[in-house]
Amino acid sequence: MTKNKRFATLLTAENKTVFYVSLILPFLMNSHRLTNFLFDKSIIVGIPWQFNAAELAYQTFFQFVFCYVFGYIALNVLPVLKGDGIPTKTRKYLFLFLVFVVFLTAVGISQRLIFDNVLQVETYRTTYILRYSLSAVSMVILVRFFMLTREKRAKELENEMLKSAYYNAQLKNLKAQVNPHFLFNSFSSLSSIIAEDVPLAQKYVANLAKVFRYSLTENASQLVDLNKEIELLEANIELLKIRYESALQISINKANIEKYQIPSMSLQPLLENVTKHNHISNKWPMTLTVYVEDDEIHLINSLTTPKYDSPSNGIGLFNLNERYKLLLNKEITIQKTKDQFQVRLPLVIKNSTP
Repeated sequence: MTKNKRFATLLTAENKTVFYVSLILPFLMNSHRLTNFLFDKSIIVGIPWQFNAAELAYQTFFQFVFCYVFGYIALNVLPVLKGDGIPTKTRKYLFLFLVFVVFLTAVGISQRLIFDNVLQVETYRTTYILRYSLSAVSMVILVRFFMLTREKRAKELENEMLKSAYYNAQLKNLKAQVNPHFLFNSFSSLSSIIAEDVPLAQKYVANLAKVFRYSLTENASQLVDLNKEIELLEANIELLKIRYESALQISINKANIEKYQIPSMSLQPLLENVTKHNHISNKWPMTLTVYVEDDEIHLINSLTTPKYDSPSNGIGLFNLNERYKLLLNKEITIQKTKDQFQVRLPLVIKNSTP
């Protein structure tokens, strides 16, 4: 949900609350009149009084209108009120005071003209001022609570957006490291093939172009369909088979891959690790098995003696694990035995929220 939509939803809920509170307050403020009538009393706070249903309805209705208008202005109008010469806070309080005086004067005078039943003017004025003052204070407290809630949510949203921007920047940085690393390895392999077999090198370049075409196409994506990532893996395998031929034996089970997504360029680093940390030859053949199980993709390769100890440069498994933590809040699983090396990558079911 965008910031504007969240604010609009919050504002709608606040306005509804103002309406309901405005509806309740007048009944609370005039409840003593109805109570006196029900218990057959004709004196309120020592003042003679006769029940008048029309007058009670009149006072209740206009007090509701006052509460709602007062609350609506305080909630929606004052936050955007502008002007010159007077400090913003003072200007807002003056505006609310003006609304209070206008309503109090209009309702008080209109009731005296319509019903003409005021016996004690001073008491009449005092009760009116007290009732409307309590209503105004109640609405101010309610709106102030809303404002504090808005500020809190705005800070939380800002922190969320900053965190999201930070994570996206990290993800882009991590993804940007993959292509140069792969390019270096690919050209190293190509240089050795060119010296031995030019037609084979041309085939190698053709497959390499497929890989980079995918890389450029999916560069803006964080999550991609698993079947596309498998296609990229197979294109990379074709590159490796040109170099290793029958020494590289790979089995890929494609069952149920259509329903999953995976962070882009996730399988390529794993395949690179296989060739980087193992000695692959006819004497030391490499087997790699790929399959999906329990919402994870498993990559299991045999272990052979490496030609030399290749130092880690942070592009491989560490990079991939960091991307998973940032993007999915999950981590990859690595298991190593004497004969096998297994990596399990969590998958995302399509149309689900990671």
